[in-house]
Amino acid sequence: INLIGSTKTKKGLTVHCDFDSAKYPVQIKLTDEQIETINMSECDELGQWNYVIYPNK
Repeated sequence: INLIGSTKTKKGLTVHCDFDSAKYPVQIKLTDEQIETINMSECDELGQWNYVIYPNK
């Protein structure tokens, strides 16, 4: 977290992060119908693992 928190780009973008100690459910199964309602697309690189989720309109 310390490394991420001190990150700054050449253009001036700064990053802030906090540790989240909350417990979240894991291995939640979605139906095909539920997945179809998510507004997302695969990233250009490694789209099999990386994707972007957009807000629903």
